[in-house]
Amino acid sequence: AWYRPQAPALAADLALLPACPAPRVVDAPGLPSLPNHVARLGAAYVLVGSRLGARTIARNLRSQWGAAFIAASSYYGAEASHATEQWQSLMGQLAPLDEAEAEVPSAIAVATFGLLMTLSEAAG
Repeated sequence: AWYRPQAPALAADLALLPACPAPRVVDAPGLPSLPNHVARLGAAYVLVGSRLGARTIARNLRSQWGAAFIAASSYYGAEASHATEQWQSLMGQLAPLDEAEAEVPSAIAVATFGLLMTLSEAAG
């Protein structure tokens, strides 16, 4: 599965780490429509890519906070550990698309990334 709700795990992890403010929950208006598998690939591109970024964050947190990070690794540890396999699978599904077919996931990826940026700014 490309998507599993991650906000509860991330909030629990942040609560265990030193000097981390509680996350704010914001509404997500403007979610892109994902009517078919090809469209979902575009959103997955952004979400799985963020998991690869989470892996880098996890390494930094582990070196900075040691034992505190190990206790708070339900998001950054578990989710990031699957990122490489998910990325390879996703790239395998995107590779056979011709240029016209690739326009749909590209547009959805741009919309998804824009939405995440908007939500990030709204959360402060």
